[in-house]
Formats: sequence, structure tokens, C-alpha cells
Amino acid sequence: MGTDDMELTLLRHGETVANAKGEWQGSTDSDLTESGKLELVKVATSILPKNIDVILHSGMGRSIKTAEIISRIIGIQRMICFDIIRDRNLGAGEGMTSAGVMEVFGLKFTNILDNTIDQLPGAESVEELKNRVEMARNLIFSEFRGRNVLAVSHGGFIRMFYRLYIGDPHGIRFTNCSFIRVRMNATKTDLLEESVMYL
Repeated sequence: MGTDDMELTLLRHGETVANAKGEWQGSTDSDLTESGKLELVKVATSILPKNIDVILHSGMGRSIKTAEIISRIIGIQRMICFDIIRDRNLGAGEGMTSAGVMEVFGLKFTNILDNTIDQLPGAESVEELKNRVEMARNLIFSEFRGRNVLAVSHGGFIRMFYRLYIGDPHGIRFTNCSFIRVRMNATKTDLLEESVMYL
């Protein structure tokens, strides 16, 4: 890795109670499940890169807890809050299942980048999320050039990052504890590794 490059691993947080119930979370929080914690141990011990310099989290509870578990296992004490990598705000749809959103608002969507979500009261638009992810990518590179960073983020953020810098995420499921690892410089982003589910 050159001095003008950096490596970034974007990891989705561990499974939460809301995930297990099929509820959309967005900017609301939910505790990690025991199975989510166990999966994180597996990921941290056998899958993640071993040469991480710093761990970023979004400031959301599920991201912080995930970062703390990984930090203890891989022995990285430096954790920094980067709230710009938080999940997409789903407005009035948060805490609801897809069936509930359909019943209350008459809206159907299958993934967190669906433009239909823009119609939910108080939701962050797809365009707003896109702009935030672009800003986050540039900010992370600016602050951590030449380093190896693990960012514990969320499905909406990682999915948008994938769409912008890697390719069409259609047919890919970013499950809990899934990750992508990229090498970045000021203008280029290359996929090095991914642990996602292809449908």
C-alpha cells in the first residue's frame, strides 16, 4: 500500500433485537442479540484484517457495542466516533416491519436504498444519503491516509457506498456482520475483499 493509499473495511454491526424481528431501524437503536455477539467474535477472530490501526463507529449503540467487542478481541484500543457513517434515517417508518409500513402508509420497499422511502415523513432522501456517503468517503481518506481503518457502520450506508464506488448492489444482501474491504486514494476505490450474500 502506497503512502497516498489507505485500506478501509466497512463492517455492518452485529444482529440486533430489531433485526431479528424484521423491523426497520434507521436512526433508532436496538440491543445486539446474543447470536449477534457470537457472530462478531467469529468475524473478529477469523475474517477481519489483522493490521487495523483504528476503529470508527457511528455513535449509534449497535455500532458502538460492535466496535467494543471487536476492539477487545483484536486489541485495538483507539475507537473514534464518526457519526457521518450512521444509518439512513427512515423517518416515520422506523421501528416498523415492511408489512406495517404497507398497512400504515401504503408503501412497499425491499431494501434501504429504495426511492419509495423518500415518501415516508421525516425520512432522509436517497440523494441526501448519497451526498453523505460521498462526504464520508472523502473525510475518512483525508484523515486516515496511509492507514488501515475498520469502520463499523450500517446496511444503508454500506449499500450506498457499494453502489457509488464498486457496482450495482442489486442481488446482494448486506447481512449483519458482512463487510467490504477497499483500497482508496484521492480519486480511486478498489474492492479487495467482500463478505456479503449473493441472492
